[in-house]
Amino acid sequence: MLGFFRTKTVGFGAYTAGVLLILLVLIIAALLAIGGILEPDIIANILLVALGFAGGLFTRINSTKKGGGKPDPGTD
Repeated sequence: MLGFFRTKTVGFGAYTAGVLLILLVLIIAALLAIGGILEPDIIANILLVALGFAGGLFTRINSTKKGGGKPDPGTD
């Protein structure tokens, strides 16, 4: 598990770690749902959180390609 969070190697950045984390959460939630441990409303909350995390991840990646979201120092 410690190797999973070692994201400083070449080709294993924040996007890859984020996708693996989302998949891990969804797989564990699915297994718990199949086992009858999680209720449907809790599963819905987990899915909404995963979608929000994924949306933030993709938005952050798109903003870094356009200059990192930093304001231009010459403008107020």
